[in-house]
Amino acid sequence: MSSGIGRRRRAAQMGTSNVSYHERRQQIFEAAGHVFKKQGFRGTSLSDIADFMNTDRANLYYYVGSKVELLDGVVSDPVRANLERAREIRDSDLGTKEKLRTLMVELMESYERHYPFLYVYIQENLSQMQGRDATWARSMRDINREYERIVVQTVEDGMKEGVFRSNAPASVIAYGIFGLLAWTSRWFDPKNAPASAQAVGVAYADLVLDGLVVRN
Repeated sequence: MSSGIGRRRRAAQMGTSNVSYHERRQQIFEAAGHVFKKQGFRGTSLSDIADFMNTDRANLYYYVGSKVELLDGVVSDPVRANLERAREIRDSDLGTKEKLRTLMVELMESYERHYPFLYVYIQENLSQMQGRDATWARSMRDINREYERIVVQTVEDGMKEGVFRSNAPASVIAYGIFGLLAWTSRWFDPKNAPASAQAVGVAYADLVLDGLVVRN
């Protein structure tokens, strides 16, 4: 029976004319994001998502095959887009200071644009995923590592240029920046945040750069 549902699900997902199917699938993704944010990815079951939507688990299987498929469907494209944008910033003609500022502001804006999905993603320990899920998790970790390297390299470049202070390793500064932005997952909600994501990103970038930039 489950394989039959799987075949029907794959066929429906391949069809572009079934508008109602794809709309319902999107509703499930949005519901999953809210439940994941509240209970955590590992603490949520498909039954929890079905309950949130006032439906049953069997009905969900026609639209999604697993929790990881839900997480993949809402975070993979934004995460890859963030990496591509980071590459563009790295390779741009901006000065090192502006590169770091832009990376911080745009990452915060991405958290708002894809709320709450990227917050769910950064709160999860991908190394704990097993089996087929682990393959997806490894690909996401590879993206994370490249993004981290870009930020570390940006800080390192600023230190070599004499623009940034060198009183701590570049990796320490970079991971501090990630921690500062990631902590917004504890309080930032676009519907009732005290400031927009752009304003938060700018404020945090000013805070970091004020302590990092060498004063002549």
